Amino acid sequence: VSRATHVLCTWVALETWLIPLGIVIADADRGLIPTAPLRIIRLLRLFRLLRLMRLVPELMTMLDGMKKATRAVASSLLMLILLDFSFSVLLSALVGDEEADGVYRLFGKVYLSMWTLLLDGTLMDSTGSTMMALRMCGSEWCILALMIFVVYLLLAALTVLNLLIGVLCEVVSSVSTNEESSGIRDMLQETVLTELLKHDDDCNMAVSQKELLAVMHDPTSRGVLEACEIDTDHIFEVQEMLFSQDEEIPIEIVMELMVSSRRNLPATFRQVNELLAFTRWAVEKHTKDTARVICQQFEQYLALWAAGNAPQLNPGVPSL
Repeated sequence: VSRATHVLCTWVALETWLIPLGIVIADADRGLIPTAPLRIIRLLRLFRLLRLMRLVPELMTMLDGMKKATRAVASSLLMLILLDFSFSVLLSALVGDEEADGVYRLFGKVYLSMWTLLLDGTLMDSTGSTMMALRMCGSEWCILALMIFVVYLLLAALTVLNLLIGVLCEVVSSVSTNEESSGIRDMLQETVLTELLKHDDDCNMAVSQKELLAVMHDPTSRGVLEACEIDTDHIFEVQEMLFSQDEEIPIEIVMELMVSSRRNLPATFRQVNELLAFTRWAVEKHTKDTARVICQQFEQYLALWAAGNAPQLNPGVPSL
């Protein structure tokens, strides 16, 4: 049971039994105890809604994304405020003295201009009415103000707000990827890590190649890896490179390798660099193996040639 549940249960007991008993004893009807502020405390029941977060992980992802995007949102709002104030001063200076009632109600004062730009320019509430009022005014200053209003509309509503939406989408996507990686890491720790620790006979938090292969061939571990969309073929190939340098590798590196080997994970610079390192190692290994085979065959040929039993490469040409 969580701490929040204990707090809620305690408050329900206080509200149901102790507080009414105290009011009766103190004779609250005569006004000795102000009970109105106690009604506000009942809003603490709203904290029960936090339990929904456990049932819907997407809500936690959105809240975490909003928290991490606070700086970007604050910067966007500051930019909107600066644009609103600058264009409000300019429009009030241009058409603030116009006699047309519609124009004066919209741009007669700086604060009226800021309110108009916020609603009609940024939120696009009554954009058409504002533009029509400036156009019907008839003066050249109103036409210039109309052009400035269109520029503000393009900057605020169509540029800054769309950039803000893009930033929020990018942050939520990044948080969702991190949450997915965290969930997969927890699942691997509950299953694969347990199996790795079982095969760790010397208890040094490191596994050998034999121990890792035993875990990889375990049906339960393979089922978890497939459920997490982890490319087991890639792990089998990379483990040869890892164990070619050391006899044992830390379990933490094995877990990180499994998490980063998901099929649906976008490629990063680290993964590309690791792939290049694996490619260099594979080419060097293949080159060394080929050179060793050629040397062995050449030595065998020299031994046969020294014994006078060298095979003829061409039946028509005598051997050396």
